[in-house]
Amino acid sequence: MTLILVPYRDRQNHLQIFIRDLCRIFYKHIPNVKIVIIEQTQDNKKFNRGKLLNVGFLEYYKEFDYFFTHDIDRLPFEKTIINKYNNKEFDIERFDGGIGISLGGICKFKCQIFKDINGFPNDIWGWGLEDEALYTRARFKNCKISELPGDSKPQFHSFVYLPHRSSCSNPNLENDFYINNKKTGSSCIWRWGTEIKPNELTNEQKNRFLVTNGLDDINYKIINKEIINDYIEKIIVEI
Repeated sequence: MTLILVPYRDRQNHLQIFIRDLCRIFYKHIPNVKIVIIEQTQDNKKFNRGKLLNVGFLEYYKEFDYFFTHDIDRLPFEKTIINKYNNKEFDIERFDGGIGISLGGICKFKCQIFKDINGFPNDIWGWGLEDEALYTRARFKNCKISELPGDSKPQFHSFVYLPHRSSCSNPNLENDFYINNKKTGSSCIWRWGTEIKPNELTNEQKNRFLVTNGLDDINYKIINKEIINDYIEKIIVEI
């Protein structure tokens, strides 16, 4: 059984397209699929993609063997779903998005693997870095991760990309962790094989990634659950 988690906030047009055009194709080609839209409440907090996905995982994972993290603005063609979405070779399979040291965009996980690496850190607010943090956690656990297709550039032959203003170009949406740590370089601790090498990390630093700040100590409140149809649900969560 497969769970598809879609983190969401303030993209109503994208949500309508995703549900109208894509979800029925998932249902057609992925056996026993369930799709859950996880919406962050409207408050003064910045978007937290990683924490939303942690919430969706904890609320539903016990019923499933595999789950996807699936950005709402990336729509796979039907042939992509048929040929790729039911693969079971890897602990973690990357479909597109990000660069070689990230698990962003669209990724498929064995549920037990995601639980073993303690999910995403919960404290990365705003655009970016949560995908690199997750990759680092997966590497510390020696997970079998697929290579990105091609040269890691957008796979336009496999996906449709819905247009939107880039968060990274908007100073109001920049990542707090990145801003607060960039000058000292400590943000690079999330990275694998760049400024800080894995073998240079202390046991305490590794423990920070794998034991604390993730699925095991997350706080959240479910505000509402909506059943859209037999295989789609939408939850609103306060984080």
